[in-house]
Amino acid sequence: MRPNAAEGPESRSYNARSTLHVRHHLQFTLAYTTKALIINKIGVSLAMIEGKNLTQEEAQSIAKGLYSNALPLLPVYSAHNVEAEALIDELLAVLDLPEARTSTASKRRIAVGSFLAVSQQLKLNKATHVYINHSKDYWTSFPAIGHTIIAEVRKSLEAAQIIEKVEGSGKQYFYQDEEGRWSRINVATVYGISEEVLNHPTLLEADWLQTGLSLVQVANFETPNQTYARKHVGGRRTKLTKKKMKDEGTANVEGFWKPYRQSEKQVATLNTYWGQHPLALQDHRGLRIFVGSCTRKFHNGSMQEGGRYYGSYSYLHKTLRYKAKIDGEPVVEVDINACQPTLFSGLMNKRMNVPATWSDLYTEVINNLNLSILEMLEVEDTQEDQRNKMKQVVLELIGTGNPNKTHPAKDCDYTFADNADFGLSEYLVYRKAILETLPALTLLNDTYNKGSASISYHEAEIMTQTLHRLMAQDIPAYSLHDAVIVKEKDEIVAAEVYRNTFRSYIEQKTDGAVSLLPAASIERAGTKKLRLTGSYT
Repeated sequence: MRPNAAEGPESRSYNARSTLHVRHHLQFTLAYTTKALIINKIGVSLAMIEGKNLTQEEAQSIAKGLYSNALPLLPVYSAHNVEAEALIDELLAVLDLPEARTSTASKRRIAVGSFLAVSQQLKLNKATHVYINHSKDYWTSFPAIGHTIIAEVRKSLEAAQIIEKVEGSGKQYFYQDEEGRWSRINVATVYGISEEVLNHPTLLEADWLQTGLSLVQVANFETPNQTYARKHVGGRRTKLTKKKMKDEGTANVEGFWKPYRQSEKQVATLNTYWGQHPLALQDHRGLRIFVGSCTRKFHNGSMQEGGRYYGSYSYLHKTLRYKAKIDGEPVVEVDINACQPTLFSGLMNKRMNVPATWSDLYTEVINNLNLSILEMLEVEDTQEDQRNKMKQVVLELIGTGNPNKTHPAKDCDYTFADNADFGLSEYLVYRKAILETLPALTLLNDTYNKGSASISYHEAEIMTQTLHRLMAQDIPAYSLHDAVIVKEKDEIVAAEVYRNTFRSYIEQKTDGAVSLLPAASIERAGTKKLRLTGSYT
């Protein structure tokens, strides 16, 4: 039911007082009373929704408009303080849910807690809507609760008029592209949330522990052309469903199912430990989230590509990450310097052309630049500019698996000079210095040594061993790509465990032919990086 425009503040106040009495003075004066649902702030034209033969731009505009004021409901939050527990109790008392056994009741608390956690985020974002996926397959990715519990709680929230569906959502929008092929955009069901939830007096005082993320995800295989087409329309890479993973596992037990199950067990063990030592985050709005779980994500339908760990902190700017705490203590980031080129060089048993010790691999490559050509191209970069460009070219060669790449990526953040008349290219100057310093990169290709996806698998395996070894010493550590986040007091131990794990991994993979201790850095807010030198031993 839409908000009743004729209902005045006096009527709402009376009904609110009545509900408070009936509900034993619960703060959630929601159901059957004010009907104060905010569902008119989403920028979607109903005329567009009702129209036929949509263009791609129109379909994308509809989806963008429906999602513009909304956040997803993810069943990944549990109460982390008494205020959060009390909020869950209050909302459950309002909902008309049947008696249930203890396990079901616990799952309902996660569903309701997650709804309240996203409501808190919406309040701080000055937004008012949540979107909920109705597909059963979607919820198989979350280990804490499944579709049945989510559907039960969602229906109860709707019946109590705590949420109300937004017209035009929960649909598929079909369009024809320029070549006449039909495509579709799936839009989840978007709901407005009552003002009484968003304005609850203790909503912003609640703390939430993020513990219910999916353990392992495997993205579907894509060709480069498919990736380009997906990104062109703003789509996300799809993941293998549980059924597809089981089918793949049946067909490939050793190569897929066993490593998949092993990864699940490893992540579950880490999540249990992280839940006892969550990473506390707080942003500029005052939002507090305690991260106690991560997801390991593999690529291209393979358990040998990707595999990095991702949590809600993975996408935060470092200025916010530096403010994080573990057990109330400040944190630092321990980072392997130039991790992927160093790792690939070790695995390929191709010695890097560097001094006996080094602290920054990219600086060593810069020392091999042909400065005379750069002078002819009238390039006047600072050392920081040169380092950034060098890192960019290294990442592009690895990312494409192409050591013969001749031009920067179209979305490159840096400008490389060219002089076609004299056949001079700044990009090629950088590439030449890279391949001379890091000859292993000449072995990159698009089949076996497929660049970042395959290298990041080994990187993630080293990370997994590091996290477990630190956990065995009761040192909480969180993975951030090729860095670990640890308590400040644990920085030296963590750095040595990480670097020695890196070295032993390469020794194992090369049957002892290569012993390489990587350079690393320790970084914290407001101070210069502490660099640890790398060496061959």
